[in-house]
Amino acid sequence: VLSIGGAKGKDAFFGWLILLLGVYFFLSQNHLIEPVYFRKYWPVILIIVGLYFIFGRERSGRSGGVSDGNIITDSDINETAVFNEVDRKVKSDNFKGGSVTSIFDDVNLDLTECKLSPNGADISGTSIFDDIIIRVPKDMPVKVRSTSVFGSVKNRTENPVPTDEQYLNITVTAIFGDVSR
Repeated sequence: VLSIGGAKGKDAFFGWLILLLGVYFFLSQNHLIEPVYFRKYWPVILIIVGLYFIFGRERSGRSGGVSDGNIITDSDINETAVFNEVDRKVKSDNFKGGSVTSIFDDVNLDLTECKLSPNGADISGTSIFDDIIIRVPKDMPVKVRSTSVFGSVKNRTENPVPTDEQYLNITVTAIFGDVSR
């Protein structure tokens, strides 16, 4: 399992909201910024919270499984989650890779039933304030390259080290989150 990100859903959203408000009040109390900005722009906070509730309510949930409508048989993927969780199961006999982006919510990508193309596969991922979770078969060779800002990198699998050209190459960037494989 490759997991990129930090806190989940509402915890992450409201955690960041409280953090930003705390930073603002700290800076204004120490006269590092003028409080007039808050009085003028506080409705923006309400707009952001409203958008979260509108888009965050359409989650598919964490049932542990994937419905038939979420099965991908293509050789390439392009998945994006913005304030809305995305669950996909890839069942390709010639998987080549693709891109995965997560902003304020999760992308769950299950590769346990796919086979790599003869030249292997490349997945690029970007996670901002939440998770990308990639499940791979235990026997699939995986190479991970990561950049993490205010986060950490952990290995959670015992996949074989790639020795030939047929392996899954994952290149990820996590901002304010963790990367674990």
